Amino acid sequence: MFALIRKRLQSLLQERFQLTVHRETKELPMYSLLVGRNGVKMQPTDPSITSGTSMISEKIFKAQRASVDSIAQSLAGVLGRPVKDETGLKGFYDFKMEWTPEPSAGASAEEGRAAEPLGPSLFTALQEQLGLKLEGRKGPMEVIVVDRGEKPSEN
Repeated sequence: MFALIRKRLQSLLQERFQLTVHRETKELPMYSLLVGRNGVKMQPTDPSITSGTSMISEKIFKAQRASVDSIAQSLAGVLGRPVKDETGLKGFYDFKMEWTPEPSAGASAEEGRAAEPLGPSLFTALQEQLGLKLEGRKGPMEVIVVDRGEKPSEN
């Protein structure tokens, strides 16, 4: 179903905006998701559960029946950088992870002192609560490069 939607959207963009693109592989900053040194701390999902739920916010990540690949994708959304699952873990897991968000770059020194962290950082929480860790590195990532695009004509 998603493939059909993607194909129709591409066709619409090509027709409406005269959009032409190509794909390239570039070395970009990313994270590798690995098993921590003390092993996985997530609970395997009960096999009788056949559907899952997932919720991630700026300081809580809670899931039922989540694959490690879906965990990596969710973390990528929070971190603003691709996360590649290199754990080798299969199956589904249940967990709840809580962390304290990093102070925003625009916060003043006074605001930073007033908002002392009450809990672990995302990286620490990931290791302590789920038994996973993130390592920063560069890796090959496929990117879409726009070759041409025009403003659409009025209808």
